[in-house]
Amino acid sequence: MCFCLCLCIAPAVAANEAVVRTILPAAADDGLVYEVTLECPGISVGGIVETIPEDFVLVGTTHPAGQVRVSGRDVAFAVIDESRIVYTAKSGPDASGTFTGVWEDILSGSGGSIAPTGVAGGTIVPVEAQDPSDQAHAKAEPPRAPGFPAAAAVFALGCGCLASMKRGGA
Repeated sequence: MCFCLCLCIAPAVAANEAVVRTILPAAADDGLVYEVTLECPGISVGGIVETIPEDFVLVGTTHPAGQVRVSGRDVAFAVIDESRIVYTAKSGPDASGTFTGVWEDILSGSGGSIAPTGVAGGTIVPVEAQDPSDQAHAKAEPPRAPGFPAAAAVFALGCGCLASMKRGGA
């Protein structure tokens, strides 16, 4: 009885845990490098799609290569029992923008947005401090790949199935 109760409560607890992003900027020879850490302790099998700012380039990740897909500025990570994902983005010295993202836990059916993180010239800035009415500095949003978040979720589910088959010896 207690075991059944734990199984009912665990997904609810996991669903309440959000993904948290931290960014550490560092100077590089030809610009700035940002180490981005995503803490995702509550996702057993799911996915995270990060959107890096325009004029930023993904240069690497510690996540397994088979669990990462890139489409334009969107970077999808399949999450299979990981609690942390680290990736690195690079920009020019004066670049600014906002890192955004969404996450989904396929097993619990929960998901949501990751709080946006603004950066400007190597400094982390509150997103509220960026004036959206300043049209002189506003950049047009590039076209997004249709269905990319859904495809990333299916990709994560497939990776989860393969991982469980390998663990089961099949």
